[in-house]
Parts: sequence; structure tokens; C-alpha cells
Amino acid sequence: SFNPLMLYGGVGLGKTHLLNAIGNKILETNKNMKVRCLTSNEFMFEFSESTRKQKKNEFITKFESLDVLLIDDIQFITKWAGTKEQFFNIFNKLINMEKQIVICSDTHPNDIPDLEKRLKTRFEMGNIVDIKPYDLEGRLAILHKKIEERKKNIKYDFDFPDEVIFFIAEKVTSNIRTLEGALNRLI
Repeated sequence: SFNPLMLYGGVGLGKTHLLNAIGNKILETNKNMKVRCLTSNEFMFEFSESTRKQKKNEFITKFESLDVLLIDDIQFITKWAGTKEQFFNIFNKLINMEKQIVICSDTHPNDIPDLEKRLKTRFEMGNIVDIKPYDLEGRLAILHKKIEERKKNIKYDFDFPDEVIFFIAEKVTSNIRTLEGALNRLI
């Protein structure tokens, strides 16, 4: 019910996974919907290629025909003036047509350098969700799940004392990638 929906938080907190899960769930419940998930870099590349090949109208039509647009790493959209302008136009068109937009960023829109006020206010007209790091209980659950995955993948049965798993979960609090890296080194 929020449009746009913006997810932001530090690196390694699962924003990209959540963005993909949203897209997958939409397609699962309605296979006829046109859903597109990409990064702002991919958006920029497609836009620059369409400009180079003189197919800008095809690019615009492709994006404006979507039912759901999911864009990751939106904080990088400010790097390219032409891309930023085109994104703004497509964003407006989709919002006016009541199409869903979900965007992810490492930071709150107010903290994205060089993000124009007109984009900030449009991001704020929906819902902005701060993705926080997992608590101790969540980190423990993730570690146990990753251990089971590793046992299946490497086909080797190993166990760690609960104190070791607790120690890792207690000490590694920043993000899931760092947590998984600590587990990989232990294995």
C-alpha cells in the first residue's frame, strides 16, 4: 500500500535479498504482472546503451510498461545526470499510473549526496523503512542455518560446540556477510 517503498540500511543486511523476495512473491501471486528488478548501475547501462543505439524511446516504453519496478543501490543514481533525469521521468510516470516502485539504498534519502530535492520528496511520499542489523537471536539462527547448508554442500558432518556459535554471534554484529565469513573461516 506504500508507493514508493524504500528500504535502506547498512551493507550486508539483506536489502537485496528482500527486494528479490518482493519481486518473486509478486510474480508468484500474479504471473501476468510485468516486474523488473535491477540495480541503478544496470539502469544506467541500459539507458546509455539505448541512447548510443538511438533507441531511447524503446527504453522508456519498456520501463513505463512495467507493473512493478524494483531498483537496488538507488544511491548511485546521482552519478549520471542523464540517467538521473530519465529515472525521475519514469518514476513519475509509474507513480501517476499507480504502478509499484520499490527501491533500496545504503542510506536514508536525506543522506544520499547530490540527490535532488525533487527525488527526495518523491521517495518520502511512500514509506521509508530502516533495515537494522540482526539481534543476537537472529544471528544465532542464521549461523545454525548456514552450518546446516554447509554440511549439505560440502558433504562433511561437523559440529561446533554451542559456546563457539554463541561466541561468533555475540562478537560479529555488523552484518550477515561478516558473520558468514567468520563461520567460513571456522569451517
